[in-house]
Order: sequence, then structure tokens, then C-alpha cells
Amino acid sequence: YAVFSSTGTQGNSTEDFREFARGNWLESYGRGGGAKVAVLARINPDTGDVDAATFLTAQLSSGRSNTVVVKELDFANDELRVRADSFFSPRKSDRSPFICEGKSPFDYSISFTSDLSEAGQASVRNTEISSCR
Repeated sequence: YAVFSSTGTQGNSTEDFREFARGNWLESYGRGGGAKVAVLARINPDTGDVDAATFLTAQLSSGRSNTVVVKELDFANDELRVRADSFFSPRKSDRSPFICEGKSPFDYSISFTSDLSEAGQASVRNTEISSCR
């Protein structure tokens, strides 16, 4: 697995990570441009080719994409676990945004199936200066 950063999409969907994200948890960068989002990619170790990908974004109340910076990846029990700094507002596993109060970034965790098609548990660690529900 590898993590890439993206600040938008370029050209058509066969010319960027959307080609590999089709049918997976988040298929695109989303609305708006400029925010730095993450792209999680599963790499075939024999060929170096990308087998699958998903975007990982936060979502502003306007619906525009917002920044997510991956800090750690862990693979265990056929599940990819991601820890990241997320700005308003990190996404739940159903893709909807958490409702957050306080100061960004939020300490965000989410897990994915090994093929990146579905998200499992998503959580945000609440602190004295920020919380999400």
C-alpha cells in the first residue's frame, strides 16, 4: 500500500487516480480544488502496478473537499488501518461527515477492506480543544 497526495483532478478519469478508484470507497477527489487530500493505493508487488485505490477526503459543510494528511498505515487481519490528521470534517465509514467542534486538525482513524472497496470503523479522538460525533 502507498499514500499519495492530491490537490484536485486533472484531465479525464483515465489520466489520474480516478482510474484505479472506480468502484471503491471514494471514487474521486470530490468538489472544489486546492485542499490536499490523500489517495490510498494498493500496489501489486510483482509488477509495481496500482491494483486499486480510494480517495480519502474530509468534507466542508459546503460539500467541498477538505484536507486529510495520512500519518500512519497498518495492515492486519486483511484490513488496512489509516491514521491521519483531518480538517473539518473527517468522514464516517458511510462517507458522511462527522459533526465536529473545536480546532483542526482532528486525530482521525479509519479502516478499509484490503481491496479498498469498503470502509470499516471510522473514529476521531476527542480532546479538550476539539470533538466530533
